[in-house]
Amino acid sequence: MLTELPEAITNLSNLTTLGLHRNRICRVCEQIGAMTSLQVLSMQHNRITQLPTTFGRLASLMDLQLTHNRLGSASWLPTLTSLVHLGLSHNALRSLPADLHALTRLSTVAIAHNKLDSLPSALLGLPSLLLLDASNNK
Repeated sequence: MLTELPEAITNLSNLTTLGLHRNRICRVCEQIGAMTSLQVLSMQHNRITQLPTTFGRLASLMDLQLTHNRLGSASWLPTLTSLVHLGLSHNALRSLPADLHALTRLSTVAIAHNKLDSLPSALLGLPSLLLLDASNNK
């Protein structure tokens, strides 16, 4: 099982889909920001506690699945403006960024089983939002 995202994988500049679920990944390298063609990233069921600031450079990302990790923050989220599907359930999120208004394509958001005590108003005003699962928080 992998314990970290191999840096060499970030050299695959044309890669559009990356599945690394059900590993023991704790650390995601800074170089992930160079994977600008990435459209689908699946890293569920790992041990990720944080993502590097360069994660926000994944401008082509449309489907992000990070359920069942240990994320405490999603500060990188507002810059991922191509996102359509977002899975962040079963993490340790205490809050979401307030400035989510640029995520106009976002249609499904799964943020259940976190430690959220409120939802940002920008999230509730997204024009394409069809499914929001925020069950079992705090």
